[in-house]
Amino acid sequence: MLISDATISADELRQIAALHRTALPDSIFSLCGKAVLYRYYQFVSESPREALIWLTEEKQVLGAAVLSFAPEQLSKRFVRWAPVFVGIRLGSRAVLNPKLARKVLHLATNKAAPPSAVQGLPEIVQIFAAPHSQNRGIGTKMLNQAEQFLFQQQARQYCLKTQADDTNPANGFYLKRGFELVAEAAFGGRAYKYYLKALG
Repeated sequence: MLISDATISADELRQIAALHRTALPDSIFSLCGKAVLYRYYQFVSESPREALIWLTEEKQVLGAAVLSFAPEQLSKRFVRWAPVFVGIRLGSRAVLNPKLARKVLHLATNKAAPPSAVQGLPEIVQIFAAPHSQNRGIGTKMLNQAEQFLFQQQARQYCLKTQADDTNPANGFYLKRGFELVAEAAFGGRAYKYYLKALG
């Protein structure tokens, strides 16, 4: 769904997909190519369990974020939404890309639940800004929009995760934004830090 009354254009979806690929090059959908990313954001914009947040300036997308009310099953729900389209591209690229093949295998077989501290909570599953828009408060503005929407939906907590790398500047950013580090856990062969924020 979209969190405002504004409609999103095909060009904005393409820009968001391109930014995702630049900011998150190792994500499973980035490895599947721009066509899959475009369809992913089309799915998110229509899904009743997700909310798409994006900021623009002079028709250029500055940043985007995805808020999910059912994050544990998001990837699988997307694949079920367009099974043939996604399946063909996943399969053809996974054959040539061992990294993608490992991610697909993990997606298909993983049964691990997230840490108990964040289970059942809405989650910001993606958030990124255009390289030329960083250090302009884009991330803060998108989190503010997400929090306003969550409050309207009567949610009083939400979470997100970052890679558990002490040099990752995102960790300090979220702590300054009022998030609390509540857990660390491995997922898909990587260690993550889980942050939770209570809403007033």
